[in-house]
Amino acid sequence: MTKLIRFPKTLEEFFKPIESCFNKCAFVHFKSFCILMAASCEHNTVNKIVSLITFGAHRTNCNEFLLSDSWKEETVLKTLANRRLKRFYEKVSKKKNVAFAILDDSKKKKVGKKTVEGAGKIFDPAFKKYVHGHQILTLTIYYQGQTTPYGIKLYLKKSVAKKLNQPFKKLSELAVELINEISLPFDVPVYVLTDSFYVNKTVIAASRARGFHFIGALKTNRTFLVKGQKTNVKSYVKNAFRRKQKSEMSIQTKNGIATYGFFSMIAHISKIGKSQITFSRKNSRKKVLALVCTDISLNPEDIIRFYSFRWSIEVWFKQLKQHLSFGAMHRRVLRGVITHLHLSACAYMLLTHLHDSSEKGKRKNNAAMFSMTSLQNQLKTILFQDIFDAFIEKFRILPVAVQAIEKMKNVIFDEKKVCQLTM
Repeated sequence: MTKLIRFPKTLEEFFKPIESCFNKCAFVHFKSFCILMAASCEHNTVNKIVSLITFGAHRTNCNEFLLSDSWKEETVLKTLANRRLKRFYEKVSKKKNVAFAILDDSKKKKVGKKTVEGAGKIFDPAFKKYVHGHQILTLTIYYQGQTTPYGIKLYLKKSVAKKLNQPFKKLSELAVELINEISLPFDVPVYVLTDSFYVNKTVIAASRARGFHFIGALKTNRTFLVKGQKTNVKSYVKNAFRRKQKSEMSIQTKNGIATYGFFSMIAHISKIGKSQITFSRKNSRKKVLALVCTDISLNPEDIIRFYSFRWSIEVWFKQLKQHLSFGAMHRRVLRGVITHLHLSACAYMLLTHLHDSSEKGKRKNNAAMFSMTSLQNQLKTILFQDIFDAFIEKFRILPVAVQAIEKMKNVIFDEKKVCQLTM
């Protein structure tokens, strides 16, 4: 991995809007961590990152930056997110312009003998068993086909919070805090998307209070009133889904075309109130999904299509865990854990900035998927090129040396070789 000898000028556009959120020293540390974490997921410890910085960073000072409250990570992430969202808003048609606030949590298993603050016994569906680790609640904004991280909360179990002398908050309470923190730089309809765990009166009431609509999956035991009769999702699906006349729709997905058979109705759901319920079955699957939507005027086709966007947060979690060491840095103190989670999200924002600034990203249709690996290689190339530029500036009074360095740079960054460059 190439060392960081200075901050490339081509990246200053990304960091400039958040400079006021830091003091001078903290800003240097933030940029260093953000760039090096974005460039490689392998160097995820403080010692390794510090070893790649050549301009006076000391491990003690870097460690103090991770553990101190010299900067507000929530404000920094929100500022970067709003800047990106505003850029999308300015280049698209304002007709049928909708934003989606997606809430979901992810688990990160912790291994090793050393105690990590904030970790507790949690059920991980990936392993289908209880593990020792962190549970992280995240809010992302899905807008114009792109996912933007907007807020991150670390969930502390009651016993863990008491041990750390921290206030205990349920996941639904943390979800409400994230919803209340939404402040988009434009005025468009917002739909909150969640899985069945967050379909409760607390989260839905918070969404309604902000003027947002809500779409979520209902659990099979959820009761509702239809035509004056009380039933639940499981019983209604078993007795009514087959004989109901269903409509069909198709959605283009990454794996091909998905076909849905569905029907919709207005019902009174317990603890939620009057809502629209859409029952749908994907392709030939046995499972029937019941989606609740507080916007009773929305077409059932749009409800199914909108809810399919919830999968984007799962992709985002996977990208951060695989490429940006999300929740994996060896921080034992709670403050350091929270800081690192936000640094991973900011590193993601730096990589998406490279994509958005490219010719492909500047197009009006910006919904195309991008490779995290290719963006990391692009960032490594920028860092490597900047090393040559720094030496050229240093030896500018020696024309022969400058000529030799420029010749070496041109050979290394030949167009046919740059895509194969490994650092």
